[in-house]
Amino acid sequence: MADPVDRFMNQIQNIEKRLLDDLKLIAKRMDRLTDSELVAIAKELDFFKELLDRGYSNAVNGLMSAYEGQVEEVAKEAARRGIKTVRGATVEQLQLLQDLEAESLLGKATTYANDLKDGLFKGIVSGERPSQIVARLKNTVKLETHQLNVSVNDGIKQFDDLARHKVFEGEDVRWEYVGPADEVTRDICFNTLTNQPAKGYTEAQVNASATPFGSRGGFNCRHSWMIFEGTNKVEEPLKAAKLPKKFSKLKTSDLNKSQLTKYTKLAKLRSARLITNEQWSQGLNRIVNQ
Repeated sequence: MADPVDRFMNQIQNIEKRLLDDLKLIAKRMDRLTDSELVAIAKELDFFKELLDRGYSNAVNGLMSAYEGQVEEVAKEAARRGIKTVRGATVEQLQLLQDLEAESLLGKATTYANDLKDGLFKGIVSGERPSQIVARLKNTVKLETHQLNVSVNDGIKQFDDLARHKVFEGEDVRWEYVGPADEVTRDICFNTLTNQPAKGYTEAQVNASATPFGSRGGFNCRHSWMIFEGTNKVEEPLKAAKLPKKFSKLKTSDLNKSQLTKYTKLAKLRSARLITNEQWSQGLNRIVNQ
């Protein structure tokens, strides 16, 4: 099954391309118009409607279906643990979060449409030919961007985290912080990972932590709160890292400040048995080769 974020971004990319391809054809015909005619046409353009007509709202609705799927999965998990009914207030809160996310995505389309129209109108006023303006805007005004990808991905992860918390709120469960443990892990996430109690965190401890439900480690965090299932310690015996021959005699004194900071973090993760020997070797190789 395709990742919902990847599917959404592919749809947005296709929508943007079709809009700009159509606009390129229209611009060629607009090159023959007078300045007053161009201004009149530019005023009537509604790029937001054009995005909707090409499927933007359908793409957003498809993404929202993935949100609903997350709630269903959490509800199933709760049922397996004896929680048969999700409270009505919880459902309403999650629906509100979902609606706000949909509004945010529609807002991004509105901003893109306004920027496109603003760029076109200013170009016309400055004397550029419409075909030149569209060619320039294609490279300077973007809808499908890395920032949008990160934002959508973070939104769906945050929703999943909050959904799980709300469904299990007040229940007799413990929590664990799950996600990558490496040299680039944020300090607040690193502290939560390395200080996890043997029996997991209580709900109160999570809420009082620097990485609470929903927020976790902040925007684009790679971690999530999951129901504690037992120890996540690595049981294999510790082994020396496998490094290229040129680094066989490497000492910590050979590392620069940035490398040493990352090495210290990775070494603590290894001592806490939160990473495998392979992850230890991979991490050190990344550090010495940066």
